[in-house]
Amino acid sequence: MKLNELSPSSWLTKAVSGPLVVSLMVVGLLSPLGALAQSNAEVSSGAAPMVTPGPSPESRRERLAGGGMTQKMHDRHAAQFEKKQTELKKQLNLTPAQEPLWDSFIQSVHPMALAKPPVDRAQMRELTQLPAPQRAQKMMDLHEARHEEMLSQMRTRLEAMKVFYAQLSTEQQKTFDQLTLQHHRQMMHPPL
Repeated sequence: MKLNELSPSSWLTKAVSGPLVVSLMVVGLLSPLGALAQSNAEVSSGAAPMVTPGPSPESRRERLAGGGMTQKMHDRHAAQFEKKQTELKKQLNLTPAQEPLWDSFIQSVHPMALAKPPVDRAQMRELTQLPAPQRAQKMMDLHEARHEEMLSQMRTRLEAMKVFYAQLSTEQQKTFDQLTLQHHRQMMHPPL
């Protein structure tokens, strides 16, 4: 009998009842039992169970101290920024007279260099020695200072944008509005 002559239910029954499928099902069902038996044998014999080691704390510290992960993330963001700015410039069709304003605008909105953390290890040790109310006040002061720094950078970027935007034609302004709106939506609602 050919497969295309069988009904779907009889075809499935014939396919699932094959010797290879049955063997695979038995192995799949018994594998966890074998692993459990092996681990029980190791425990009863006093042998140390096999554990796959993760990264050592030293290697993690070295990676973070050297800025490995932070630097990679910063480089990736900088590359994405460059790509988006190149696309924006291309779609705006800037005139030669607008080029210097573009350069000034890009310099002002360029991603910040890697900033040092708001609290370094020495400051953190000092903070841990303070009573709770003083520690909370110090943390609030540090956060306020960081917040003011970020607001200052945003104000600088806004002023550069206003100068650049004023020099664009109406059509270029519409393009700029549309592309920057897409960017802000992505920032506010990143894809899952």
